[in-house]
Amino acid sequence: MPIEDLIAMRQSDTRPALVRSFAEDNGLAVNLTGFSAFVHIVSDDGGLPRAGAAVTMRTATVTNAAQGEVTYNWVAADTATVGDFLVEVEVRDAGMTVRRTYPRTGYIRMRVTDDLANG
Repeated sequence: MPIEDLIAMRQSDTRPALVRSFAEDNGLAVNLTGFSAFVHIVSDDGGLPRAGAAVTMRTATVTNAAQGEVTYNWVAADTATVGDFLVEVEVRDAGMTVRRTYPRTGYIRMRVTDDLANG
């Protein structure tokens, strides 16, 4: 599966936030008015979710609905473990009748490296 982009973080860091804007297949921004957003994080196994690994789900924020923008502020637990992780954003409407995951193909990849204070 293709990797959409790479986020480089140090162990236990919580910034920079994950900020992504999503578009429809025709290139127009996804209108997220009335939608909730969630982030899923799982250990990476060569571009695929690691078999048997638990998926962490956290609440994100729709920060610009008209432009399809979602922001997630990491918590220290997200970056506590050194390694590679796959991240995706799921949006759901209030009635739970529409549910869509971004990026549409592949994943956002997060690499957490040790910092000198933890080494």
